Amino acid sequence: MSELKENEVKLPDDLLLEIQAIRDELTQNVIKIGRMNVQVSFLKKDLVDLENELSQLYTEAGDIAEREEKMQKKVTSEYGNGFLNFESGVFVKTP
Repeated sequence: MSELKENEVKLPDDLLLEIQAIRDELTQNVIKIGRMNVQVSFLKKDLVDLENELSQLYTEAGDIAEREEKMQKKVTSEYGNGFLNFESGVFVKTP
């Protein structure tokens, strides 16, 4: 081991171990932060995918509602005002 210079102090081993333990703890913390950021990234991507799918479903719902309205107009124009029982397929005219 080389000799220390006048302005150098060799720290005791127990203090060096304590410092190393803190550095190890910090390293583990940084690793956890990195892993969590990766998870957040994947979750954000999943959220964007879900929002896109949900938007598409809303668009489809609007299209379906529009088709339903056209079908109601078609039934009304053929059979007059009334109510269609979807389960029985019977149209009941209203006065």
